[in-house]
Amino acid sequence: MALLTVNILLIAGCASQVGRDQELQSLPDNLPSAAFPTGYKVDPYIAATQRLQAKGRNAASKQLMEWAEGWAISAGRRPLLEFPAAPSWRQGPPLAEASLPRKLNIEDEDKIYVLCRMLFVARPGSRFDPPFLGGPAFLGKGGPTQVLTNGFGGFYFPLWPLCPIEIVDGVPFLITDGYLRQGIINPGEVKSYVRYCIKNCDWSQIQFTPKTMEQKTAALEKLLASPNFRVDRDPRGRHDDHYVRELLRSEIE
Repeated sequence: MALLTVNILLIAGCASQVGRDQELQSLPDNLPSAAFPTGYKVDPYIAATQRLQAKGRNAASKQLMEWAEGWAISAGRRPLLEFPAAPSWRQGPPLAEASLPRKLNIEDEDKIYVLCRMLFVARPGSRFDPPFLGGPAFLGKGGPTQVLTNGFGGFYFPLWPLCPIEIVDGVPFLITDGYLRQGIINPGEVKSYVRYCIKNCDWSQIQFTPKTMEQKTAALEKLLASPNFRVDRDPRGRHDDHYVRELLRSEIE
């Protein structure tokens, strides 16, 4: 009888673990888009990052790479997004098929980038380069830019070292409002960026945990009070103080 009880517990435990693994595999599907602040929410990203951190660096890195592989396959089956003045290095080799249990939606690219920016940090004496997403429209001021020559292109923004997000007291705000893109979007770039993070960055020591509305509101006020977040006035009124505040508030609701 005791042996039967142990076997039942083991089977139940294995089934529970399988269920958690399957849920984690489909996690990007349940994350809101990170392309624009109007759809972005901080809570699901905090929860997702917390789950990945609980798996440890090696397992979480493997999971990120699986998602990146799945996204590349899904995107590789569609025509590449072509824009004027495409540098030749952006075209890249054709993607090979891979055997994966699922394939991500093409919209998942930005989600994977945000998770990478939350999970990894720059190594001492080095810089944590952003993914190439194009020329960002910042909700605050953009500041100076540095052209990157790291193999996946793009720009580095000293005022916003974690672009497209800014982490304030464990709250990951999306601080861009879209991008101006040129060239050809290579579906393999998301894999390259995940690989870059794994090989060149340290694992973040920030332990992400759920936040109360009071904590999120305090983090928002701290972000808006930052000298880097002086709003650049738009004569059309798009990026005035009220617009930016309401847009960022929608991220924590």
